[in-house]
Amino acid sequence: MKSYDKIRIGVIIMLMSIGLCSCSLLSPYRGLRPSDYSKKEVKNEIIKFYKEWNDTYIRKDDTSGGKYVYWKADSVNRDNTATVSEAHGFGMLILVNMANIDNKNSDIYKEDYDDFIRFYNRHRSSIINEFMCWQMIFSDDGEIINIDNASSATDGDIDIAYSLILADELWGSDGEFDYISMAGEIIKAFRINMVSEGKYIFVGDSILKYSKHSDLIRSSDFILDALYKFKEIDKDNEDVWDGIIEEIGNILNAITTDYSENTGLIPDFILSTPKGYTPALGKKLETENDGDFGYNACRTPYRIGSFSLYDKDDQYDYYLKAYSKWTKETTKINPGKLNAGYYIINGPVGTPLPNSDYESLAFIAPLLISASLDKDQDWYDAIYEYIVNRDIKDDGYYGNTLKMLVLIVGTGNKIY
Repeated sequence: MKSYDKIRIGVIIMLMSIGLCSCSLLSPYRGLRPSDYSKKEVKNEIIKFYKEWNDTYIRKDDTSGGKYVYWKADSVNRDNTATVSEAHGFGMLILVNMANIDNKNSDIYKEDYDDFIRFYNRHRSSIINEFMCWQMIFSDDGEIINIDNASSATDGDIDIAYSLILADELWGSDGEFDYISMAGEIIKAFRINMVSEGKYIFVGDSILKYSKHSDLIRSSDFILDALYKFKEIDKDNEDVWDGIIEEIGNILNAITTDYSENTGLIPDFILSTPKGYTPALGKKLETENDGDFGYNACRTPYRIGSFSLYDKDDQYDYYLKAYSKWTKETTKINPGKLNAGYYIINGPVGTPLPNSDYESLAFIAPLLISASLDKDQDWYDAIYEYIVNRDIKDDGYYGNTLKMLVLIVGTGNKIY
């Protein structure tokens, strides 16, 4: 080992011993940072917003002793939903990353993180036990229970497993919960059950029981940073993970080449057909606009960019750059002018969906990721100013949670 390497490692060890080093110290972040804010100011803004987000959405479940993200905190809970696995995975990712950013309070975040594990352990899927039930509701007596025929949603399970790997890297696995073993169990179950013969990812484990939607792909399941971590953990099956990752690239290429017309727009749901990949036409799972850019795909730039901003692999840059350029032109450098949904297959590409003329952080916040990778500083700064000055009361759980994640990832503060 060269002398300067020994010195560098010694400094890192020293900083870690006095609580000043975070996993992000060695981050290979290749994106932008806000022009008018120091790194410290950005971190303080993240911590400030986290406290608001935490106070608004994180609640304790008295039955399990665990905690969860109450996703209806902003509105009347007409369908009696307590939370969903998507929200739980997001919450676990946020907590472990916040422990890294606000490392002087790492133990507090760890306590909350372990409470999220307690809730997850109580609410498993009835089909694949390693996965989480996709929706939990309040019973008549106020207890949080799984919905009938409890099945999983893939994005939540991937985020939970990914967060467990990060938790092991940050805190180790010799406490109450063996994070890395838990992650390994989910990863194994995912590899065995959730990968099609064509190497694309199934939307949830319900297809194993009901034999429906085996040809359907959710673009926001393209969680590349997690999949690369799974490959590292599951070393004996690297070829499987390589196949999944390669197929994501094939799907993105097919959609952007044949359907998106240089907009970078990706549909909520994609179909695997004998002739190749195509946006869903009409309602396949959720709405008549399943094949358009809506409330699932709006987070796909965050999903892809969370990997691309922290890796030298540039194979996905074309997609994020196309999306950045199109949104900048469409909004005339005003993020608030982005509609909450656009046609891809069910109408003229790039025209707004009906009733989408309103501001939603779910669509606007992920713009920061694509602008960062596109190295467009003016556009990036405009987006950053918009999202940090947006009051938490002006958006719901989904938009505010994506804002939380984007602030972490899109400013160079993600655990890598």
